[in-house]
Amino acid sequence: MHSRMEKLKSYVYKSKSGAEFIGICGMGGIGKTTIARTFYELESSQFESISFLENVKGNYLKSLKEQLLSDTLSEECTTNCGTIRNRLCRKKALIVIDDVDHLDQLETLVGERDWYGSGSRIIITTRDRHLLIAHGVEEIYDVEPLYGDEGFQLFTWKAGVEDVHRRPDEYVEYKRLSQRVVAYADGLPLALKVLGSALRGKYVEELNDQLERLKHNPNKEITEVLQISFDGLEDEDMNIFLLIACFFRGSGHKDFLTSIRKKIGFPKISIGNLSDNDKDYVTSILKKCSFNPIIGIRNLGDKSLLSIKDNKIWVHDLLEEMGWKILEKKSLTEKLGRQIKLWNVSNVSYVLKNCTAIEEIEAVVCFDLSKKCPTKETFLNFLDVLTKMKKLKLLKLDSYSLSGLSSVLPILQSLSNELDNQSDLPMLQYLSNELLILQWVWCPFQYFPLSFQPTQLVEVDMSYSRICRLWGTVEHLPKLRSVRLFGCINLTEIFNDFTLVPNLEVLDLGHCRKLSKIDPSIQFLGKLIHLDLRGCISLENLPPSLRGMVSLKILYLGGCHTLRDLSKDIVFLKSLELLNIQDTAITHVPIAILKNLRELFFDRSSHFHEWHHPGSFAALDYKRLSRWRSI
Repeated sequence: MHSRMEKLKSYVYKSKSGAEFIGICGMGGIGKTTIARTFYELESSQFESISFLENVKGNYLKSLKEQLLSDTLSEECTTNCGTIRNRLCRKKALIVIDDVDHLDQLETLVGERDWYGSGSRIIITTRDRHLLIAHGVEEIYDVEPLYGDEGFQLFTWKAGVEDVHRRPDEYVEYKRLSQRVVAYADGLPLALKVLGSALRGKYVEELNDQLERLKHNPNKEITEVLQISFDGLEDEDMNIFLLIACFFRGSGHKDFLTSIRKKIGFPKISIGNLSDNDKDYVTSILKKCSFNPIIGIRNLGDKSLLSIKDNKIWVHDLLEEMGWKILEKKSLTEKLGRQIKLWNVSNVSYVLKNCTAIEEIEAVVCFDLSKKCPTKETFLNFLDVLTKMKKLKLLKLDSYSLSGLSSVLPILQSLSNELDNQSDLPMLQYLSNELLILQWVWCPFQYFPLSFQPTQLVEVDMSYSRICRLWGTVEHLPKLRSVRLFGCINLTEIFNDFTLVPNLEVLDLGHCRKLSKIDPSIQFLGKLIHLDLRGCISLENLPPSLRGMVSLKILYLGGCHTLRDLSKDIVFLKSLELLNIQDTAITHVPIAILKNLRELFFDRSSHFHEWHHPGSFAALDYKRLSRWRSI
């Protein structure tokens, strides 16, 4: 709390003269009222008149005005007491207006700066930043979550971790589980307090049980506070929030894939400038889904339901969890028609019986599809629903989640074809040609329907799938920016003509073991930033020319055992920053290309014909170089 008080004081006492408005803004449960109350109690002696109006949104303005005048004038007041301006214009007042949700509350209770005497401070707490801006509040304290030691200290204080007498081994385990609870709360003070109080005096077994319960049933008290902001949204903004929280930022396949890669020895890697939570990327996709996302994202930011940092959209973990619960409820309790754009695969049989407008669904999202559709019959039912979605634009599925990782890892580690026997599955009959995003991790199908002509596609992710080829004949795909096929061990061919995808930025073909060649037309991908060919053990040669790939920054070739030569004109890749040639047969790296590199990965056993001391290459970041060997 000390750091938060110091932050607020820096706003309150920034100006010494005149009256000032200070806003305290943030998501529900972030601690806005606590900060304002603590300041009020500590600093009220510095002011002549004081008043704290708590929970403004739930009270009548008339009674609030009377309370404000009574507090500041130390006398009972009614509407005959005069205006706030007339009574307080000569007094140095400290007034806190807590939990404002409408502009008329500020206009009636706060008014203008000239209502108050010199040195007055009017502090306003709200979840809606736009209200503060609309009322001319210039000093706004955006409250951040309590991370690190502060968050852990708040939880342990409420949970009484230090007060309970335990055996040393039990105490260590209790603290470890406490850290997991703190991580779940993700810095939200309300969650830290509620969960800490609920677990006070509990033992290790009970604490562990509570953590398991939170995975499926979020704490009701916390959820109710968070959902207040969501319930006040316009319908379109509600849909935009659910799409961002559950589709674009939804915790699922990316965390899953990262965990798998780490466990089988491949670290998380950069993918250029394409990201699920990139603001420009999300905005462009939402526009194509007939939303008005520019104002929608701004509204959600103003309501503290998301934030923008470095042009990335961030949603608090507990708000994301709330979004998933809302989506599950909507999927089961509301009529699925034009107004419902997003469907969570939670009960396929229910949708088959109750959905009267399946063809109107525009987005489908499901993590751990194997658990949601555990039998062949339920999976076929799901496919039946999917083929009826003629307007589907966004599809994000994976067949496994982190909970099933232990059973999946042996398959990945052997990198073999010993996948579950899916030979009795029918071919996928239909996929919407309206798709903008196609993400189906662990897809069991080897081929797409012949009718699949997704000319609007922006992103494809079929990692760890049984796919043999991306598709057969396909028209021009001018909007496609990213193709990820990592771990598709049956894949034998990719694009026969890369000029069909002129705007491709990311191509991830890591561990496509049967991929033996890359079409020479790849040289025309002038916007390609990231190319991953690691573990492509059948790849003997690169295309003869890469000259046109002027934007390429990252090139992974590690594990291509039979690859002996780099393309001669690789020296023209002036943007290249990272090159990985570990575990290859490459023996020659042109000096010219090294001048632009920041990271170089190779083996100690490598013998290069052209090499100089690393001091010759000023651009290299030697601290990040792997196994540098000077010859």
